[in-house]
Amino acid sequence: MDRMNSRFFWRTALIQTAFVGGPFLLLLVLPLRGNPLIDWGVAVGPGVWVLGSLATGRLLKLPLSLTLVSTVIGGVAGAVIGVAVEHYGALPIAIAVFAASCAGYEAPVHAGAASAIGDAEAGRSHVSASLDDAA
Repeated sequence: MDRMNSRFFWRTALIQTAFVGGPFLLLLVLPLRGNPLIDWGVAVGPGVWVLGSLATGRLLKLPLSLTLVSTVIGGVAGAVIGVAVEHYGALPIAIAVFAASCAGYEAPVHAGAASAIGDAEAGRSHVSASLDDAA
């Protein structure tokens, strides 16, 4: 089993934090009546999470399937933490799970080209290498 690319993990986490945390921060500083995060949080939170995750995946050129799976896994982890333990700890957990899920991905490497994300053997991605080793 290949290791997670820690550099890509942190890059993904920072981008996801900007895309998801930014809109929430904006909602907090705008002079809106009431507290939109409390009043509309159930509707706004998942929408911002999905849109932010899709934007992160697009920016990092991740496959849509990986982005969607990571979005669901991170969202479910955040929701469980938010309901079971504390709502404010949910977003960092969701971002960490999303980033960890994405950080195991290695872009396909074309012969003679360097990897855009990590350090794979020439011509093999971590995913294809692990599949070859398992066979």
